[in-house]
Amino acid sequence: MRYHKPSFLTKLILYGLSMGLIPVLVIGFFSYYQASGAIQAKVNEANLQNLHQVQTRVEQVLKTVDQLAIQFISSPMVYSALGQEIQPKDFKLAADLFSGINNLQSFALGVHNVYLVSNQSNWIMNSRGVVPFDQAQDKERFLAFMGNKKSSFWTTSAAVGSGPGGESSPTLYFVKKIPVHSSIPTGLLVMEIPFFEINNLLPATGAQTMLLLDEHHVALAHGNPERIGADQSDEGYIEALELQQQTSGYFQSEAEETDVWVTYSRSAYNGWYYIAVTSIRDITKDSKSIAYVTLFTCFIMILFAVSISYISSKKLYTPLRTLTQFASNLKTPSTVAGADEWHLLSHKFHSLSDQVNDQVRQLQQFFLFKLFQGEMSSREIEEQLLKHGEDPAKWQDCVVTAIQIHNLKDTRYNESDKDLLLFAVNNIVSELIAPEYLFDTIVLNNTLLVLLRTSASVDDGFALTVDRLCLSMQEAVQRYLTLTLHMGVSRRFGYLPHAPVAYRESLDALTYGMRLNETTISHIEEIRKDPLTEERYPVQPELDLLDAVRLGDGAIAEQQLDLFMRELQQAKLSQSMYRYFIQRLIMSLLRLLQHEPGFHNQSVENGMLLAAELQMLKTTDEACARIKEALLVPIAVYFREQQEGSRSVSNEMIRLIERNNANLTLEACAKALNYHPDYLKRLFKLETGSSFSDYLSDYRLILAKRWLLESSMTISEIAEKLDYNSTTNFIRYFRNKEGITPGKYREMNSHQ
Repeated sequence: MRYHKPSFLTKLILYGLSMGLIPVLVIGFFSYYQASGAIQAKVNEANLQNLHQVQTRVEQVLKTVDQLAIQFISSPMVYSALGQEIQPKDFKLAADLFSGINNLQSFALGVHNVYLVSNQSNWIMNSRGVVPFDQAQDKERFLAFMGNKKSSFWTTSAAVGSGPGGESSPTLYFVKKIPVHSSIPTGLLVMEIPFFEINNLLPATGAQTMLLLDEHHVALAHGNPERIGADQSDEGYIEALELQQQTSGYFQSEAEETDVWVTYSRSAYNGWYYIAVTSIRDITKDSKSIAYVTLFTCFIMILFAVSISYISSKKLYTPLRTLTQFASNLKTPSTVAGADEWHLLSHKFHSLSDQVNDQVRQLQQFFLFKLFQGEMSSREIEEQLLKHGEDPAKWQDCVVTAIQIHNLKDTRYNESDKDLLLFAVNNIVSELIAPEYLFDTIVLNNTLLVLLRTSASVDDGFALTVDRLCLSMQEAVQRYLTLTLHMGVSRRFGYLPHAPVAYRESLDALTYGMRLNETTISHIEEIRKDPLTEERYPVQPELDLLDAVRLGDGAIAEQQLDLFMRELQQAKLSQSMYRYFIQRLIMSLLRLLQHEPGFHNQSVENGMLLAAELQMLKTTDEACARIKEALLVPIAVYFREQQEGSRSVSNEMIRLIERNNANLTLEACAKALNYHPDYLKRLFKLETGSSFSDYLSDYRLILAKRWLLESSMTISEIAEKLDYNSTTNFIRYFRNKEGITPGKYREMNSHQ
């Protein structure tokens, strides 16, 4: 912007106005918004603190209920009771169970009813007594709980129906399967907490509305009792709430056509939302008085400034004019619109200083990024170094050091703090290393890269210096942040275009150290002493491992896996070859199941997912443990059970068909026999030569012909008993199979 020289009188008037009007208005404007903004911030912070207190109080109750449930179901009494029918002679066992249930039914925690369900022995017990499970009023509810994939969960009555006994009052259920981690539970423990008990944990609020929502946006608690149990998804702020990335905070939205501040906190325990809704009108009500006082004060100051501007401006303006004209010619990204000369000078010089500092830092880091990516020629590198005040001729030796933070397990930090911690490590490194050794640092892909250099012409001295600097970085981070670091160091190089190779070497050294779970400094020269080293796959340990699995010997299989992983670790493989060998072992294990119809397909899917998971460069110990857990042990157990033999599943399926007069689905049969439907389908076809649906249809036809000849049932009664949708469908099917209608068949064979 160019500054246009005004006339002397105009300068005096403008100076007086700029000294009086503009500063006063600017100060008044910002003071008002600063005050109102501070009020809003204080209210939001107070609401957030209040929400955290409420969340702590509610989750303390929920976790106490969870702990009591675990203690109860872990008792030998409960496990033994679930496996037997409760007869009158078992009054001692029943009394002990009633006592345990009554202890869980704590009104101090809001628990109003407790159910112990035995799916295996067909009974259900609460504080009022024991009834057969298939006669229980809430049978469908408990079946739905058993069908849930989770072993322990909180749910509401809206998720499965009305409350216990058919009442309409909303209820919160805590469900724990017994055994806890079994895919086919033998029992359930169900604890009921009415919503109003949760609502009692919310404090009484004034202008704000506080509520608690589950993951389906159902109000478990609400400042308005009439909204308890209602779906809040239609509220305007729910959509904005789902878009929030942080687990807690606040944002501005709209509720019931009113602008509001929504303060929220999402629970990591069960995914519930704790929300406080405050009207912006109520928040800013106190700031209106500040606006009136500010306006009156500004008016008085303007009158005073204008009255004295003519007297003082002549003496004050002369030196200011020269500086203003100079500053007006400076090129900066932005200017302060309508500001006086002092604001113009201040803004110009501050903007210029910040701009220069930012650009120098950004250019230096961008240079380092392009250098590591191999996007610069040697000439461009020399030119850029000269621009940054560096003499490339003095650079004798360089190394690239890659740094990552060791896992945050057993530390006071969370995974969400990793980016901030890496920033802190970057600051420590930048301050710790002297400028004569450190060119600059850059963060790429969660890895801190440090370019170390020296201008001294030495052979071994620089290697010792690099080790000393790396150790000092580790010690400083350990002292200030109580963290350990993984560090990988490249080979020394003196020709800067070799920096991309050094960058990749530092990452390889870093990855190798992390794979061995080592927090020492890994040098690529120690890992790759001989570039021609043969990277061999441990074939014999794999064969021994597969033989042990086929024999169902889990202990020997685990020992062979440990031997296999030790050989991989001792081979000092590159990361790509290490990943390939691990994936090859997983595929060998999965191939054992190709011709095993009895093994669940989910295990094969788990194996494929495991192969993808191990791409995350976990340590060898972690990879070994995950392979044992996800594949090795389940497959060995399966082969052991196959060798021990089992009853004929197909015969059991046929008996179920005959027992139910062919009114049976494959899913119901799978549930009765505790097998997967796909497995039963393949096994039945393999053992009988007929599909389950064809066998079921043929057996229905046999029953129909028998009842037509041996009973007096009508055709419609036979169709209904065989579970046909209509009599017409039955007649059409019979005619397709026999060539005549059921009535004609009865008539033709009734005289025989």
